[in-house]
Amino acid sequence: MTPKMDENFFQNLRKAARAQLVDYASPGDWEIAMEWFVRRNKHAQEGYEQAFARLLDTDPEMRAMDQMRRQARTVGKVGRPRKHKPQNVEVTKAESALFKMAMKRAMDDGTSFEQAFVKVIDSEDGAPLYRQVMGARA
Repeated sequence: MTPKMDENFFQNLRKAARAQLVDYASPGDWEIAMEWFVRRNKHAQEGYEQAFARLLDTDPEMRAMDQMRRQARTVGKVGRPRKHKPQNVEVTKAESALFKMAMKRAMDDGTSFEQAFVKVIDSEDGAPLYRQVMGARA
């Protein structure tokens, strides 16, 4: 719910835009503040859309409010990114051997890796390695 805009809140939003405080208000609040700003600074014979475009091009305070509106919309949708630290995955000798055998078979046969891998695990050399890998995971 957007709080009702009053003069005090409008002035606080202007200060927050200059200080780049994205989380100070919602995107809707920033839009209302921009409307207030345009209505106060438009010329007598100028339409609202013309004044909006002119102020967005020329006024740094209007650009700051627009930037806060866009960033607040992005933060609201996406949130802050997680700090992901990938773990090292250890590959066993059997898995490495299966991979090498499948790659060699794929290159020799001219097939995909998946098709070659199925042929390798069905072969006499690959079946024991595959059972060893699957036994280690269970």
